[in-house]
Amino acid sequence: MIVEDDMTLRELYSEMLSLAGFEVSKSVANGQAALEFLRAGNGVDLVITDYRMHGLNGIETIEKIRELAPEAHIILATADGDIKLPPALSPYVLILKKPFGLKEFVVAIESLK
Repeated sequence: MIVEDDMTLRELYSEMLSLAGFEVSKSVANGQAALEFLRAGNGVDLVITDYRMHGLNGIETIEKIRELAPEAHIILATADGDIKLPPALSPYVLILKKPFGLKEFVVAIESLK
């Protein structure tokens, strides 16, 4: 699942994932929509979320996703320099600095397996 408020980046990430052989189950504009998708009984293996979004930010979104989908791998994509994850989230979240290319994206995803 992709959680990104910038539609262009959502489409770009979807295309990059498709090119790398991954299937995108859902692409949403904010954390609340991601949580609604999960609360509806949908599962995800991987969540790629932005940090700065309207409503819930990336860390707030991740905290709630961990409650609903504790097995999901999570990538926090951010252009911000120093993101400090709460210690309870650190082992479960990979931070990927924007901008990134296809190879870096795939390497990050593969490292979560």
